[in-house]
Amino acid sequence: MEQPERNIFLRCVFSMLWLIPVMLVINITVGAIVGGFAGSQTVTFQEGHAAGQQASIAFFKAYGRFVYVTELIVWLALCVLGKLPGTSKFKKVKS
Repeated sequence: MEQPERNIFLRCVFSMLWLIPVMLVINITVGAIVGGFAGSQTVTFQEGHAAGQQASIAFFKAYGRFVYVTELIVWLALCVLGKLPGTSKFKKVKS
């Protein structure tokens, strides 16, 4: 039994819809890691929050382009490999 192929137009539409969520997840993860490392050197929660926020802003100012290019590469790889829902070449057949 042959699997039906998904329309290329639909694959492109689903790929574009996945761009923003992938970028948000990566940005949140990178910001949390940078902020966590900076905030771990403080004593109180408020100091840690302020230090983490400042460190995250400084990091994205310095390395924002690198993070953005990495996000695009990850998104494109996930779409080409069909790992994101709606981007695979073949439809899933319910048995």
